[in-house]
Amino acid sequence: MRTHSKISTASLCCISLCLGLYLFFLNPQLDSFFSGSDGKEPYVYFANRIFEANYSYISESILLPLFARIIGASQSPHRYLILCAIATILILPNVTWLAQSYFKNIAQSVSLLVVFIPTYRYLQEFLLSFPDPLTILLISALCFQRKQQFIFIAAFLTGLSHFSMASLGLCACALLILCAKTNDKILQRKLAKHIVLGLIAAKIFLTLW
Repeated sequence: MRTHSKISTASLCCISLCLGLYLFFLNPQLDSFFSGSDGKEPYVYFANRIFEANYSYISESILLPLFARIIGASQSPHRYLILCAIATILILPNVTWLAQSYFKNIAQSVSLLVVFIPTYRYLQEFLLSFPDPLTILLISALCFQRKQQFIFIAAFLTGLSHFSMASLGLCACALLILCAKTNDKILQRKLAKHIVLGLIAAKIFLTLW
């Protein structure tokens, strides 16, 4: 039974990956992203100078540029765009895997995807080079977690990925957790508190950085 469940989960993740690839290459602006890469994209520029002093708005999004710098993806605009493309394509299979791990029910996971795919406009209208896909991946991971330490870490990393976007997204997550119907209200408050603490820690880290 467990083997059958693993096969079903793997199959569903493969289908969602194919859908993610289809939606990615469906974007009519895709060619212009790569053909227009000349090294002037703000986050590519920032990735190469991430250890230098920077007080602009862009410096609130250090996680993806830092990761790109570490793995060498900041060496050229095309490499950086490929990294962003991989993160974008992974959104759907990531949500699928998290949903199946949480619900442990194929029907519920499929129902979530049926609602998520056509309504989440970023999947059809993304802009490469921005930290949005990594931020979305982290917010998705947080939504399906119910352990306080994981909630804190996910909130902290999301804040480092794009603090303004994280503040809005994670406040919505905290509100969703608090409004969920459950018998454990104490746990609900603790989870919401750890989201806020993670955001505060991210803001302190960014300020010190």
